[in-house]
Amino acid sequence: MCVKDGFCSCIKQFVPEVPDYFLLYWKNYGGWIALVKSIYLWSAIIFSFMTYPIWLNLNEMSNSRAWHAFASNIAPSLLGFSIGAFAIFLAFNGKTLRLLMENGDNNSYFMDLSVSFFHFIFSQVLSIVLLIFSVAYETSAFFSFFGYLVFIYSLLVGLSAAGNLLNVAWIMNLALGPSDGDNAASEEHNEG
Repeated sequence: MCVKDGFCSCIKQFVPEVPDYFLLYWKNYGGWIALVKSIYLWSAIIFSFMTYPIWLNLNEMSNSRAWHAFASNIAPSLLGFSIGAFAIFLAFNGKTLRLLMENGDNNSYFMDLSVSFFHFIFSQVLSIVLLIFSVAYETSAFFSFFGYLVFIYSLLVGLSAAGNLLNVAWIMNLALGPSDGDNAASEEHNEG
């Protein structure tokens, strides 16, 4: 029954307290298929294997892994910045927001951007949780690799969120561009 109804329905059967916002996010993100097809995930996997000494080797003096120090400094700050940027985005109003919402369509650019930011934030929270597990189980190469992988992935997903913000800037530029009178003045300026 789970296969027919989809992953979200299956999870809801076994874990009825899964928040609706998480199910909305996962469905709009594209689920496992979108995750497996993600260039950011594959880039993070390749990068993680290329930099294996960072997550595999234990520092003999401190008995910790090299990535713990920089991840614990970067991840919380990045998370705070991301939540702030998302809040600023949600504060948009007027013509631009109406354009992005596409009359309340569930697949609107507004929802795509919101899901992109939620994914960015979720991956950062997950990387912090896995960092804690990796510190708790220092000798586990599995926790170290998986935590490092998700940390790198969360950094790379920032590119996706930034790209979506660039698209919003482009939409705003078109929507709030010069009026007809401004175009005529601009054309005269360019000719002269």
